Amino acid sequence: MMLLVGLRMRKIFSRQICITTMGRGRFYIQHQPLMSQSSDPFYVAKEEIENGLKNVKRMCQGLRGNPTATGGGSSSSSSSSAKIGNDILSEIKQLQYDLQDVETTIGIVEANPSKFKVDQRELKSRKDFLQKTDAALKELVVSTQSAIRALEASSGAGSSSSNAHAVGKNRSDLISPLDRRREMDDFVQTGTQQQKQLVAKQDEQLNELSKCTERLNQTALVINTELNEQARMLTELDEDIDRETEKMNFVMRRLGILMKTSNSKQLWTILILFCVFMFLLMLVIG
Repeated sequence: MMLLVGLRMRKIFSRQICITTMGRGRFYIQHQPLMSQSSDPFYVAKEEIENGLKNVKRMCQGLRGNPTATGGGSSSSSSSSAKIGNDILSEIKQLQYDLQDVETTIGIVEANPSKFKVDQRELKSRKDFLQKTDAALKELVVSTQSAIRALEASSGAGSSSSNAHAVGKNRSDLISPLDRRREMDDFVQTGTQQQKQLVAKQDEQLNELSKCTERLNQTALVINTELNEQARMLTELDEDIDRETEKMNFVMRRLGILMKTSNSKQLWTILILFCVFMFLLMLVIG
């Protein structure tokens, strides 16, 4: 049964796309507009999955009906039943991979329904089949695990230890590929959202930094303007002091000349001029 679907579908169509998301599926889905149910690859795959599911259910019934599973039977019978349980788990795992292939195919058809001539009602029907089959397989996994635990409990310590590794290996890989893919998609989506949030936060920080830089630039410009104004005022003050110093030197020279004379009128004139000069100087400084 492992390669039956792939062989049958290769005979139906010549152009085919292999949809193996996990690399373990058994179906080849055709890139060709769908026609009737008898020639639709989905229904071929659906029929094979349903047949495989029925076969697994029969195997589970046989495992539950084994005397060892109910507490009786020999250790050799227990070992045989454990092997059957492991085979059931392996077959369930393969069916889950097949479902994953079908899910990928449904996604492709859903992305371009007009090309494959599939309406929304048909897509919903296919998704319902996918969900129901996946739920049924999960229930079979739980029941098979219970039966294997019963076998371990009923068998001897030596038999349990000899089967523990084989049973544990199947248990460690019982996660549904559909669930694993959904978890992976959720993980990728969460990582993408976190990355977008981080980028947005960094953008906000950069905007704030840009605003701070702009404010600092404006402050620096204001300070530079004030410094230039103060420098201009100091330069003007120096020029005024130089002019007044020259005037004072001139007056002092004239005063020295006048001081050499003994004429009282000239002395009074000098004093009056000196007072006028001091008055004018105070006006200039004030």
